[in-house]
Amino acid sequence: MDPVPETWAQAAVVLTLVVPGFVYRASWQAVAGSDPGRPDFGTRVLHAMVATGVFAGAYATVLGPVLAAYARDPESVLDDVRGVALAFLLLGTILPWAGARVAFSVVSSRRYRDVVRRVVAVLHLHPSRAAAPSPWDHAFSRLGEGWVRVRFPDGRWLGGWYGALSSASSCRSLRELFVEEAWVLDADGGFTGRIHASGGMVIHCADAIAVDFLPSRRDTRPGADDREDGT
Repeated sequence: MDPVPETWAQAAVVLTLVVPGFVYRASWQAVAGSDPGRPDFGTRVLHAMVATGVFAGAYATVLGPVLAAYARDPESVLDDVRGVALAFLLLGTILPWAGARVAFSVVSSRRYRDVVRRVVAVLHLHPSRAAAPSPWDHAFSRLGEGWVRVRFPDGRWLGGWYGALSSASSCRSLRELFVEEAWVLDADGGFTGRIHASGGMVIHCADAIAVDFLPSRRDTRPGADDREDGT
């Protein structure tokens, strides 16, 4: 068979071996969320290709003769078009999608982690160390309620009250901050008043020069008595 598929049947065989890995990766990310350890697109594609290789090897081992027969004699597919279509749907999408969900459930379980620890201890292996937290993660992990203000290169200040309903992203490639109350800041970074009817504010901090933390109790916030519209 030529390296490049020349018939639709050969193309279907190639897709059956290639598509599952990318479906698996998409399903895994859908249930696990974004992975701070693999922020770039190239790394995610690499992991999808690895999954593709695993599925292709498994399918070729189990269904190799069948796939080869269809590739050599495309006309035989016409004898059972519905069966071939269902097989492609099952092998190309359903199994990888479900497999990712099952695999994530297993690796995130306590029993799996206990087994890994026992194997590492028995084999006297050194478990890989988690990456050191970034200054961003370190700061927000120990931050209590208080003021947060962000300074940008153009001199603007954005900020507000960081309380129990506020949060900060943990993804290294996406620095975002949600403050539950948005406040108006003057040119010197002073808090002048709460924005009227504010439901909170998301601040994209990728270009920020500095992020300041000003711990304070809620009842000592400046302007909390009568200024609510920032004027």
